[in-house]
Amino acid sequence: MIDSAIILAGGTGTRLWPASTRESPKQFMDPGTGITLLGEAFHRAIAVGVQSEILVVTDAAHAEAVAAEARKLGPDAPPVTVLAEPLGRNTAPAIAYAAAYLRSRDRMDEFSLVMAADHLIRPLEVFAADVKRAESLAAEGFVVIFGIPPTRAETGYGYIEAGSQHDEGMLCASFREKPEKEIAERYAASGNYYWNSGMFVFRNSVFCKELLTYSPEVWESFQNLPSDFVVEPLDGAGLVSPSAELQELYHELPKISIDYAVMESSKRAAMVDVRFDWTDLGSWDELAALQREPVTPAEAASAGSIGSGTTAANPAPLYTAESENNYVLSDMPVALCGVSDLIVVVKNGTVLICSKGESQLVRDIVSKIEVDGREDLL
Repeated sequence: MIDSAIILAGGTGTRLWPASTRESPKQFMDPGTGITLLGEAFHRAIAVGVQSEILVVTDAAHAEAVAAEARKLGPDAPPVTVLAEPLGRNTAPAIAYAAAYLRSRDRMDEFSLVMAADHLIRPLEVFAADVKRAESLAAEGFVVIFGIPPTRAETGYGYIEAGSQHDEGMLCASFREKPEKEIAERYAASGNYYWNSGMFVFRNSVFCKELLTYSPEVWESFQNLPSDFVVEPLDGAGLVSPSAELQELYHELPKISIDYAVMESSKRAAMVDVRFDWTDLGSWDELAALQREPVTPAEAASAGSIGSGTTAANPAPLYTAESENNYVLSDMPVALCGVSDLIVVVKNGTVLICSKGESQLVRDIVSKIEVDGREDLL
């Protein structure tokens, strides 16, 4: 039984700029499903039967936006509590924050499911079944990660090397960082490597012990917090605001991922090879791949799309002439003439144009904007 869901909803989603900004990051975007990405994560938590609480770790500035999403869930959903971070310190401190909150509630013997707020997963009943498999391993004292069978040689994801079979899953032999193209091709062809989903199931006490063993500088900081986690009412959710002690702690914490902090060293790392469909919506190429070419003129018109294989994920008019296989997301009308394989995004008063397959370069553009001091564009 999964008692709590921990949803990681920090970060600014720089690879989805300019639609994702610091003021309104990608977790509040609708990827074309009619539900925001954070809303999708809430529905996953409900699908697995979370019993006690949904925790959302996010920037303090986004607490009200999280509460607004929680209000859509209805009265029968588990309560939502926002754990507001004073600044981003990557996934290990974020999960440690949630674990410290659960420890303060004497819930160390419970099980937690950690999810990211920028994934799209279908079907939910298969996801729930895979979570059950992971929970059986977690009950044996493992920290369980979900491994995604690779469908291509992807250089944008980390990889997990599978070890020996163990009950409902496998032991983890090693974790590999985002590889070069040739290495990714070897991983994808081997049948023994899986994409690292960044999702976990664990008994809270086991996770905290592993974090203390391999990254004591992270867990001891939270253990030494002098004050309790006070939950204040926020319309639609509860809110734990960053205390002065927590703010000081966060400024001293290292920026470290959970993979570096725990998983790469732990002897208790296990993996479930998933059966659900998974998309990490971390780039415009991923979002463009979700769109399907309209099959009838009526569908094309309703999608705002005219032309061969050109899709628009918005109601603004799109006009094309001798253009194909483009993706457009825009607040205003767009016309394309004689172009192919482009991603065009017009959001928040800013225009992005890039070739399909090159959207990882958006992060470089964001870095250049930061160097120029144009924070107003971000």
